[in-house]
Amino acid sequence: MNKHRILKDPVLADRIEKDGYIILPFLNLDEIEHFKKLYKDYHEEDPEFFYKSYFSSDNEYKRKIEQEITNIFDKRLGHLFVNHRSFGGMFVIKPPMEKGHFTAHQDWSFTDEDLYPSYNMWSPLSDVDEVNGNINVLKGSHRFLKTIRGFNTPDVYDHLHEVIEPNMVNLPMKAGEVVIFYHGLVHGSTKNLNQNARVSLGLSVVQKEAPLKYHYFDSDRGKLEQYASDPEFYISYVDHRDEKPKTIKYLGDVDFKFERLTLEHLKSLISKNHGVFIEKQNDSSIEDNSSYSEPLQKKPSLMNKLRTLFD
Repeated sequence: MNKHRILKDPVLADRIEKDGYIILPFLNLDEIEHFKKLYKDYHEEDPEFFYKSYFSSDNEYKRKIEQEITNIFDKRLGHLFVNHRSFGGMFVIKPPMEKGHFTAHQDWSFTDEDLYPSYNMWSPLSDVDEVNGNINVLKGSHRFLKTIRGFNTPDVYDHLHEVIEPNMVNLPMKAGEVVIFYHGLVHGSTKNLNQNARVSLGLSVVQKEAPLKYHYFDSDRGKLEQYASDPEFYISYVDHRDEKPKTIKYLGDVDFKFERLTLEHLKSLISKNHGVFIEKQNDSSIEDNSSYSEPLQKKPSLMNKLRTLFD
């Protein structure tokens, strides 16, 4: 898929390129307990709404959590990856809430994904399933359509959410397992109907020499702007949300057209990757536009604001 493979095991590398994700054993019991204690040290009460430690304005807290996650994850990353680097370590908390379901989406682009792999690592601190907020994915969707994702960029799947949902695959996991998936994989998470918050850890892994990029869609100009980013930019991002970056280098506008799949093309791709397309009632009412005829003139959605790094 891209020119630089960083997973050592060729079987795992082939699997993640085909399906978009892999699940592996990762943290031991002592490490799980360490992170549970660390979470309670900083959070006497669970947040009322979906929360990531990156939402905090306390940069020292964010650096502390990132360092703790990186220290422990890095012990094993060398066994899994070659020529890699990690960033964006954070707590990801989904409190009990009946409406706490995330619709299908893609995470931001951090690299030129035609050249460099860019992965999410997500590890729950308790067992998860479809009842308490497991990740769900649209298998193989990182290969469906070339996209560039960032602040205010159009959601190229927004007209197909209703037909995508029945075709998502739940990923139940044991505490301490990790799912590694492409940032471009269409994914979400189910409602947490449990009485306890779902606490998980997130981290990004990219090829070591891959330049990090940040993308900002200027609705007024109808242009996609590209910036040279770095891990520190994302630490302080929450304090400058909605603003054009002032602390990283502007690289220029990207000549990119935000294409959208037709409903029939999506059905074909899902059938090819899943073996069967699960029909959604009344899907004939779904818009079937194949591309944006003009730049979107809209304020960023709540989902776009939330999907900084991880679910």
